[in-house]
Amino acid sequence: MWKVLEMVKVKVTLSKKAKRQIKEFIDSCGVVNLKVNWELLRRQKLALLRAITDLVFLPSPGTTAKGSAKLQRNQNLLRGIVHLIDDIQDQAAETIGEKKVFGRLGRKK
Repeated sequence: MWKVLEMVKVKVTLSKKAKRQIKEFIDSCGVVNLKVNWELLRRQKLALLRAITDLVFLPSPGTTAKGSAKLQRNQNLLRGIVHLIDDIQDQAAETIGEKKVFGRLGRKK
């Protein structure tokens, strides 16, 4: 079941200001200079996608409409983190190569 999730691309719409802030942050860090364990980041991103899926498909019994709205907000926040990871990976891949960032199969298109 989880192999299917690896192919899912989550798209989140960010405001222009948020995109600018992310870009400024990444530019100021210099992704290449970060000591990132790219394999671990890939696994963490997959775990986060699994958690998001669990929020959708495994709500607690008796969840109210208010509870569902809160789950949806949390889900959107988590998707924003996934989007940030995607951006970091994309920028790093341009500099240090897709194979190192995305693994032996490279970027999933």
